[in-house]
Amino acid sequence: MKSEKLGFTVHTNILLSIMENQAGTLSKALLEGVMNSVDAGATRISVGVDANAFSIRDDGRGFRSKDEIINWFGQFGTPHEEGDAIFGRFRMGRGQLMAFGVNTWRTGTFRMSVDIRNSGLDYVLTEGLYQVKGCNVAGRLYKALEPGELDEVLADFTELVRYCAIPVSLNGRVISKNASAQKWDIETDDAWIRVARNGELAVYNQGVLVKKYEQYRFGCGGVVVTKRPLEVNFARNDIVLHRCPVWGRIRE
Repeated sequence: MKSEKLGFTVHTNILLSIMENQAGTLSKALLEGVMNSVDAGATRISVGVDANAFSIRDDGRGFRSKDEIINWFGQFGTPHEEGDAIFGRFRMGRGQLMAFGVNTWRTGTFRMSVDIRNSGLDYVLTEGLYQVKGCNVAGRLYKALEPGELDEVLADFTELVRYCAIPVSLNGRVISKNASAQKWDIETDDAWIRVARNGELAVYNQGVLVKKYEQYRFGCGGVVVTKRPLEVNFARNDIVLHRCPVWGRIRE
């Protein structure tokens, strides 16, 4: 009799499914790009969207070497080290951008070209190009947006990044607000809070929208913008209520 210890593996189709279904909307995919830029130390982010394409440009660290591209761009699921990111956990979010169109990423002297519809989980890495500061992502949509769909993406994305800690512009206009400069009903070490008797409660995790909760969940409506990170689920669209100490204090 022979016994051996074997590791579990994941079929590539699972990763493709995660990339295609993790967000579900282009606005959420663009939000992931913004959060990546914040984690990269950007001081400003410029987003462009039209019926056929999108772009995200920042002045952050970008990918500084081929090794970083292989380990952090080409490999999904590599965990962040403690304290090296505000939003990131497992380096999965960029896959949402790839699900919506052909992607071209430029950073440093590198270009990464991705087309999961036609090339699957392969990407083309080109080296030796002219230097680019930060990271620029250009996407050509697999499916063009109808006028109503485009309006919805623009409105949804504006709401998602409303209180982002650094300036975010959309099609040339700054759409984010500095939370510390706004008027609030309550300010604590954990959050800025505006309370409303009726309506939904919009919760922003360090400036980006997590979820709008119905009034009955917490007994009021309004807006909460946290200063400290909330524990959120994998899709980042809900708070892990039973184990998030920051939300526990805010809820009180």
